[in-house]
Amino acid sequence: PPIREGIDWEDVEDELVTLGGVRERVWTGVLPMPPDREQRAAALQMYVTGDAVAAGNIWRRQSRPPSSLVERALIGDALAAVGDPYAHHVADTLAAARPFESDVIRARAALHAKNHDEATSHLLRAFARLKTDPWPLFAPAKRALDMALELGRIDAKLAAPLYDALKAPFVNGFENDDRRQVLLSLARLAGWTTRCREVLGAYEPNVPWTLEMLATRADCYETT
Repeated sequence: PPIREGIDWEDVEDELVTLGGVRERVWTGVLPMPPDREQRAAALQMYVTGDAVAAGNIWRRQSRPPSSLVERALIGDALAAVGDPYAHHVADTLAAARPFESDVIRARAALHAKNHDEATSHLLRAFARLKTDPWPLFAPAKRALDMALELGRIDAKLAAPLYDALKAPFVNGFENDDRRQVLLSLARLAGWTTRCREVLGAYEPNVPWTLEMLATRADCYETT
């Protein structure tokens, strides 16, 4: 891009807010912020803490579209969660540079439209990318795992392919605890007695020492 003379400090502060989304702790800068930036910061904070719908609604209260790669990756998903058609354009712009996040946005848009098979297909492709992509963004990965569990609960027949997609760890052990927890829940939806030993085997011999996990483990081994 062309180099402009001087530093645009408005752009700098916008980027500081956005980069907080990478760390899942959105930077708010020196208060008060301009109203539009305050809305963008609030939207990003809602997204990284798990409420994509609230994030999309808040983002639409301000005037500009998401611009940087990180902003598009996070807010594209948030816009898809509220059915904003601009999310499809955002997914298209990310397809080359951030294909995992692009697939997550497409999955969310399909889920919002109640196209559950299509949403599952996009998630399966996204999870396959996590087997080789060492640099996904944390928040979209967490939201993708949330969507997998939501789809499994909506339609039990979707739980089995999503379970299979999550059996193997992601590259570098990325989001391993969350992946295994969702896998455990999907096993219950897809067919507990045929899958429980497999999914619990990933925890053995040092299973989490909680009442819920120990009861789950005992139930599996007693019934199978």
